[in-house]
Amino acid sequence: MKTKKGGLSLRSFAVVIALALLLSPTWVGAVALTLQNLIDLGATGTIINDKRFYNFTYTPTGDGTPPASAIAFTPLTANPLDPGFRLNSGWSAGSGAFQDSFITYNVELLKGAPPLHDISASIVGGASGTGVVSLDESIFRGVDDSGTLLATLHLDQTIKSGEVIFAPETGPIFFVEKDFEVNGGRDGVASLSSVTNRMSELPEPATMLLFGSGLVGLAGYARKRFKK
Repeated sequence: MKTKKGGLSLRSFAVVIALALLLSPTWVGAVALTLQNLIDLGATGTIINDKRFYNFTYTPTGDGTPPASAIAFTPLTANPLDPGFRLNSGWSAGSGAFQDSFITYNVELLKGAPPLHDISASIVGGASGTGVVSLDESIFRGVDDSGTLLATLHLDQTIKSGEVIFAPETGPIFFVEKDFEVNGGRDGVASLSSVTNRMSELPEPATMLLFGSGLVGLAGYARKRFKK
């Protein structure tokens, strides 16, 4: 097989270029992505609003845990101050069985991005009997878990969404560990179909000024209506 200078095969080069295009800011969200796509991008990753998500790893354990290629990855870009992504697949476990997915990745605040000040998550799933659904997440300052721990978050079948606020962090590099599991226990069942994660940032002063002006305007409008 012919190769490019440096030993990279044409086929491998084409795969890298295709993935780079698919996960570029222009294309991300316009095509169907999987967690495997993000893993393949390695240190390049993908940009969601003003953050770069990269260096994804995935470790599945248990009984038939979905592979990375079967986990849909959806960027969440509607709120510029609260970007993130959603993972969808079919995790399920009956009596005496479990499925566990352990994911890690880095997040970089791009130049000009406001400080990060919270993480939030939500799950769609449930359990009965001795079944359990759980999500544990940690965020560290730095490139790996040897950095300063900023926050931890725990969800389960009774608490399906949560948020942790911490002191504003300029980073610019953070490391995230995410571990979610469905476990049937002795005589139960558990299932999970969606995991959503977001990272909020402090709004720019100009944004806060506009928001405040809007509140003042609404208050004035309300007073005029009341006088009429």
